[in-house]
Amino acid sequence: MTKKLLILSFALLWGAFMISCDTLESDTDGDGDTDTTVSPDAGTLYLMSNPTGASVFVEGDMTTPIGVTPLLVTQNDGLRDITLTLAGYRDTTFYHTFAEDVDETTTVVMTAIPNATFQTFENKSLGGKSGSTLYSGLVVLTGTRVQSTDAAADMFCDDRTGWQLTTGTARTTHFYVTSQTSIGDNTEAPEYSAGATGWTQTVDNVNQSSMHNKVIVVHTEDDYYAKLVIDGFYDNTSFDNPNDYYIQVDYRLNETAGDTRF
Repeated sequence: MTKKLLILSFALLWGAFMISCDTLESDTDGDGDTDTTVSPDAGTLYLMSNPTGASVFVEGDMTTPIGVTPLLVTQNDGLRDITLTLAGYRDTTFYHTFAEDVDETTTVVMTAIPNATFQTFENKSLGGKSGSTLYSGLVVLTGTRVQSTDAAADMFCDDRTGWQLTTGTARTTHFYVTSQTSIGDNTEAPEYSAGATGWTQTVDNVNQSSMHNKVIVVHTEDDYYAKLVIDGFYDNTSFDNPNDYYIQVDYRLNETAGDTRF
């Protein structure tokens, strides 16, 4: 009898030990599969957002959200980075330390992204040779045509080397040639960064028909974006010299610095 009691006591103790060391499996994204394993005494965070309905991502994994706000987030002890995303609002990342058996509540206020505003400039003529008075430079923010040597020029057309669209002499502008054909197609522009593939300070042979109506993204020195098309290359004898040539461009400017939406 005594031996049976000892065996029973040992079994009970072993079961209690196994339960205390056990883990809880969690389906964090609601797809029916086990995604994470958390300790039964992990910390929780009741996460709310203003506005509600933001997708919640943990530890930089932006592939699948663990849910949408309001959401009870359960994590093992430790510091976690949590990112909230919501259409029309900036992504918001914050850090939270989860502690054993500690339940907390927080509300994240999302920052709305302002509506993008644009200005369209049409029939801007750049270029000129053989002594033409036609200005070859352009100030992107205002559409003002200036001499190519003007310090305010963001870009100009240079006819000396195969008709290039090139950066200003005092201001640095970068170009990105796309396969798009419309400046108003609502396609977001690629974001410029130093050394990024595809960006250049000169676009060659802009007088060729293959370049006409091809969208060129323009990034100015002060971080404004525009989409430009070359809609023609002309020999116009109405100018004061019959040998004058020029290119004509249309472009759409996003009036918010750093905004790549179109």
